[in-house]
Amino acid sequence: TPSHALLECNTLPKLFKKSVEFYGDRKCLGQRKVLGEEEEIQSDGTKLQKFILGEYKWLTYTDLDRRIDLVAQGLISASVGVKHKAAVVMYAETRLQWFLAAQAVFRLGGTITTLYTNLGIDCIIHALNETESTHMVTTDDFLTKLKQIVPETPA
Repeated sequence: TPSHALLECNTLPKLFKKSVEFYGDRKCLGQRKVLGEEEEIQSDGTKLQKFILGEYKWLTYTDLDRRIDLVAQGLISASVGVKHKAAVVMYAETRLQWFLAAQAVFRLGGTITTLYTNLGIDCIIHALNETESTHMVTTDDFLTKLKQIVPETPA
């Protein structure tokens, strides 16, 4: 039975691979596009910004497994150079791409350190120096901020 077999998994990659075996074509991860924003007035008079979201688009366990493999292959490519058991910083909003990158690092036997995107420059510098990570996964949104700290972080 699936529950019994899943208990034998001692790492996240093994657990995910076993889940793919059992649940391959079932829905695993859903995402929705942000179509816009609207302001809603709460009962206490405060304003709340709410997202207007589209319909869910689902990826199956098999879809995600393939994508994770592709991201892992990209990470270990000569141009990126992530090594087996590497320490990688994740500095990006939590979304599909974040999940794929994290799972790919786990698949390579590595570890991740998450930096919240609202951290100040000093906190980012401290985290990068403390974790001694060899690589960072980020997005275009944060490159300007990161360029400011390059001289104060490990090579």
